Parts: sequence; structure tokens; C-alpha cells
Amino acid sequence: MKESALKTVAHMANLADRYISAWGTEAAVPDSTLHDLLTSLGYDTRNDDALLASAERKHKADVLAPVQVVQDNEPVEIALNLGSSARESDFSWRLETEQGECFEGYLQSQIIRDERSEGGPLVFSLPCALPWGYHRLSVSRKRRKSPYQMILIMALSSAINNLN
Repeated sequence: MKESALKTVAHMANLADRYISAWGTEAAVPDSTLHDLLTSLGYDTRNDDALLASAERKHKADVLAPVQVVQDNEPVEIALNLGSSARESDFSWRLETEQGECFEGYLQSQIIRDERSEGGPLVFSLPCALPWGYHRLSVSRKRRKSPYQMILIMALSSAINNLN
């Protein structure tokens, strides 16, 4: 296996290939250790091509992020990581606020950017002003049994600025 493919995937998996020992000297992690760790993490380590293909599958972005924080003075823009063949007309959304209100709509009428041809997301906006709190966003696709879901946190802008 080429060292570069092994090291590339090890970095993708957040595995260090060097460390500082207890004696304060820099030490390299043997390739065999990286190989064994990647295998135990479920990567296909038979050869470089298999390793890179399994890394691509494992590190593929979720269709919808699990959580998104939006300040109350910002527009609510939601990114969907979809293939370019996905039809916008197949998607609808439903938002349930922490206060129990429900909002619904169709994705097609609220798209603001489509970056899929460059490998980016399809971005849509929610048309309603949302109160502060934790809200559940569900994006449904025709012929898919379960929706993609996200927790959407609407935060007071000064609360986020105080964290920085």
C-alpha cells in the first residue's frame, strides 16, 4: 500500500502519524499500526484503491446536518447535500417549533442556491420568522420512508457573540 494513501486516510480518520513520546522526543506511528487502526475502524485496507473508496463512503457528508445554529438576525438557510440528479420537486419540508407551531412548504419554491454542479449543496431558505429555541426540521423526499431531520437552534445574536 502506498504511504500517501494510508496517511491521507489516516488524517481523514483523525489518526496522527506522529506524536511526542513520554521522553519528549518525536516518534512516528508505524504504517502497520495505522493500517490496523483503519481496519478496526471499518475501512477496507486490502489495497490503496479499496482504502480510498471506503474513505470516500465513510466521509460522505450527511444529506442534512444534524444540528444548525442560526442567530435571530440572520436568514435561515438550510444546505442539503444531494446528488445533481435529485429533483427539487421531490422534496418538502416541515418545521415544528419548540412552542408547538408547525410550518410546511415545498423545497422547489424556496431554493436560493444550487452548487451541486461544483460538488456543493442545494441551499433553501425558510420563509418564516422563527422564535428563539430548539426546533425540529424534517425534509421529506418522495418514495423515501423516513425524512431527513435536523435540530434548528434559533439563538439570540448577543448570546452567540458573548461566546466568541
